[in-house]
Amino acid sequence: DRVEAMGGSDSRGPTVLNLSDAAKYLGYDEDVVQLLPGAPSRTRQGGDNIQSAIEVTELPTRLEGTIVGYSDDYDCNDIGTSTSPDVVYSITPPQDMVIDMTTCFSNYDTKIFVYENEEGNFAASADGSEACNDDGETGEGCTEWTSRIDALFMTAGNTYYVVIDGWSGSEGDYVLDISVANPL
Repeated sequence: DRVEAMGGSDSRGPTVLNLSDAAKYLGYDEDVVQLLPGAPSRTRQGGDNIQSAIEVTELPTRLEGTIVGYSDDYDCNDIGTSTSPDVVYSITPPQDMVIDMTTCFSNYDTKIFVYENEEGNFAASADGSEACNDDGETGEGCTEWTSRIDALFMTAGNTYYVVIDGWSGSEGDYVLDISVANPL
């Protein structure tokens, strides 16, 4: 329940963060905060491809960046061909978990999809559908044409590549929120 903060210390010793208090402060149920293996996600901009994917090391998290100027490497063809650039994050959970993700506050027409362990092998949502979405975010206050994947099942030890893309050449700045799914 206690984690030494990165680089924080004073004459009394290292700065210690109590995760339960931090979760309550952020408005999350303390049981929902998950730390994943790896260095903290200080770099929030996604990587250019799977080989340079940026590792996500805490949930819930908000990742912000842009796809402008990146390569167009991947697509989820069942929802329309894309010529938009894309960026990639990776998640390797230490235990089985179910997550939700949304691009609700992005400023362009987004697409998100998730590969399991390798390109082209789409992860499955809890309902068995491929983790690939174009305009599924309809929440109040969300930007029009943004994306959402709910109840994405992740198996411990597998690596999941979260691809942030655009539809039909659309590009811009994204906001990706990832949280542990609430089963209720």
